[in-house]
Amino acid sequence: MLFRRPKFDILCVSLLLACLLPAAAEGTRYRLVSDSCEIVALLKPAGLGARFSHEHVIHATSVAGELRFDPNDLSDASVEVGIASSELTPDDPELRGKYGLDGELSEGDRETIAENLKGESQLDAGSFPEIRFSADTFEKGDDGWQITGEITIRGVAKSVEVPATIEVSDGILRGECSFSLTQSDFGFSPYSALLGAIKNADKVEVRVRLFAVASEAP
Repeated sequence: MLFRRPKFDILCVSLLLACLLPAAAEGTRYRLVSDSCEIVALLKPAGLGARFSHEHVIHATSVAGELRFDPNDLSDASVEVGIASSELTPDDPELRGKYGLDGELSEGDRETIAENLKGESQLDAGSFPEIRFSADTFEKGDDGWQITGEITIRGVAKSVEVPATIEVSDGILRGECSFSLTQSDFGFSPYSALLGAIKNADKVEVRVRLFAVASEAP
């Protein structure tokens, strides 16, 4: 006569193995704190009238997103950052000073620049309310991290490689990076006036400082 092992024995063994085997690693989840982040784009003048034009600093005042990060296990690492196109602010006097840009612009000039920036021929904030960056490839190097991801502007996505520094301490993640992008790659030409005599250069320098706090998954 065969002895049939009770089903509850099999269940007990399964539970025991589940307790003994390590769970799949998952990076800590960090949520961005918008007021403590700083993302800016630096625009330089070009064209025949470049010497009579201003450099500009554009500040992203509304930032949202999260990172998942464990420096010892990058299998689950990712970052998602969204910027509200309608909340971009040009030429804040304090930021102009911080980034070494000469002179201050009047409130009227700043309003005109903001209107042009968000207009249909530029970022078209009405049709494309968000600029987005996402990445899930992190590689550790001698001088920091190399993050490979995608940035989407005006609905056009382009691959980018971003060298970055990341520091984690006491439940707070701080990240910094800088990279360049070309406006025409995203389907629009740099702003110009007076038949192109005054215009912005196609290349834009982006500088990013992120501040995020650890949070529980919802």
